[in-house]
Amino acid sequence: SAIPQFADRLQVRMSPVDNIAIPSGTASVGTYTTLMLDINPNLTVLTSSTVVSGVVNGYPNAWAVYTVAVSGLASPVSGRFAFRYFVNDGGLNGANSDYIGIDAVKVTNPCTQPVITVSQTAPGVCSGSTVGLTASSTGTNAATTFTWSSGQTVASVVNTPTTTTTYIVSGTGPGNCVGTQTAIVTVTASPNVSVPSYTVCQNPATTATLTASGATTYSWNTGATTAAIAVTPASTTVYTVTGYASGGVCPNVKTSTVTIGSQLSMVISATSNTICSGTTVTLSATSAASTYSWNTGATTPVITVTPGVTTTYSVGGVSGSFPNVCAGGNSITITVAPSPTLTAALSSTPCQGQSFTMTATGATTYTWFNTPTSGFTGNPIVLTAGAAGPRSYTIIGVGTNGCAAGLIFNFTVNPTPTVTAVSSKTAACFNTTVSLTGGGAATYVWSGDITSTSNPAIYSTGTSAGTKNFSVTGTTAEGCSASAAVSLIVSACVGIEENSNNADLASVFPNPFNNEISIKDFNGNVQVYNAIGQLVISQNINNSVNINTSELSKGAYIVKLVNAEGATQRTIKLIKN
Repeated sequence: SAIPQFADRLQVRMSPVDNIAIPSGTASVGTYTTLMLDINPNLTVLTSSTVVSGVVNGYPNAWAVYTVAVSGLASPVSGRFAFRYFVNDGGLNGANSDYIGIDAVKVTNPCTQPVITVSQTAPGVCSGSTVGLTASSTGTNAATTFTWSSGQTVASVVNTPTTTTTYIVSGTGPGNCVGTQTAIVTVTASPNVSVPSYTVCQNPATTATLTASGATTYSWNTGATTAAIAVTPASTTVYTVTGYASGGVCPNVKTSTVTIGSQLSMVISATSNTICSGTTVTLSATSAASTYSWNTGATTPVITVTPGVTTTYSVGGVSGSFPNVCAGGNSITITVAPSPTLTAALSSTPCQGQSFTMTATGATTYTWFNTPTSGFTGNPIVLTAGAAGPRSYTIIGVGTNGCAAGLIFNFTVNPTPTVTAVSSKTAACFNTTVSLTGGGAATYVWSGDITSTSNPAIYSTGTSAGTKNFSVTGTTAEGCSASAAVSLIVSACVGIEENSNNADLASVFPNPFNNEISIKDFNGNVQVYNAIGQLVISQNINNSVNINTSELSKGAYIVKLVNAEGATQRTIKLIKN
């Protein structure tokens, strides 16, 4: 018969070298170059094992025996065998591997294996029944001892399998040569038959419908072969029904007693007697009544209810018609446990690219879902916001009573601002003021060489020369922040006053400059001062000149143009990159 297969793979390889060197890499076989057996090399899933040219297609899901002959050796050698589990796309999320097991490995000298046959008392049995298996062997190399996969060491065994089982028997003959054979015992589950019993009235005579369930076909002691029969006994009577599995096998016998009493029996069953609030439960009334009446107003034997609190449900049943009626009733209490009331909150405003915390309350354990299939547990949880925009998380909380509730938590990730910082001057003299302006946000906090919450912030240079550094943190109305920085060169300026508003002055360029300053339309002396007021270049020019500044370090400089009469015609601040 067909045996389901898995897409697993196993190789048996031989090495003519007696060492334990393990091949490196997934593709290497090292010295184990002789392939002796390859089980399911194509990773196929078949309904039976097929052997073609020594290659086994399909991997069995039951114990199977494989025999491989060692050949091609010119003389005795010392070597080793290796079992290689060789699967592509395997692992927890792979499609080509389940798991495999190797029960035993036996190496024997060349011999003629005995032929084993197995007879069984039946090809299949019902669950709970026994089956006899007998192994036999004939011929000059017949097996004389037997060992079964179920542990017995005799030729004939009796087993009681609960599911379809493959039994393997090994027979040992002359020269310790071993042969094997398998036997499959198919197990059919016996049906789980059930049929209710009732109490009915004698006056008036009450008809009860007995309905059997759980089997494929039925046979009653009344001769009926339907699942349901209607009976009107004059006295208490026991009825017997036999249920069969598909094919009319594996019978299971049950009885139903119809008792004559003063009123109808009424049995109420529930899918669950304790539920969580908001949960639906089905109530079923079982009786010989012809009509039903619930305290909910329903008139069917089966009703569905969703109680918000612990509730008792009652039902009455009547058979016959007034004044000759037979009645009965019963009740059932459904206990309702409260489901948790969930809330969720954020630790701070979620800002693009920044971390924030979400905390849920109201339950004991929590599972968060940001997609229908992506769930994770914990509380609180720390997240890093991605792009700006709306977000939605589904929270499932479970209380100490095991009841669960859900909450959809919506919020918005706000954009992080692009903050700018600008100084009104790049270089300034002692005892002057500079305006620092932040942009891109709603409020600002300045730090560094100034502390201020004003915007613009006013900085007084004082008499401390050097580079002054300022940082501003801007915050949007939604609460998202970012920072920017700006610097300022402060120097003594050697008493020089800026005079950049004289339109008749010469031109000095470029600004910023690198290794050269160009001056046009000026006759006189050019003086270049560094940030601390030292004269670093002095040169007389006539009309225009290019001054080499390659030896000057990067920073702020003051260029002073002095005419032939010794008067300062222009003072300009330049930056070298």
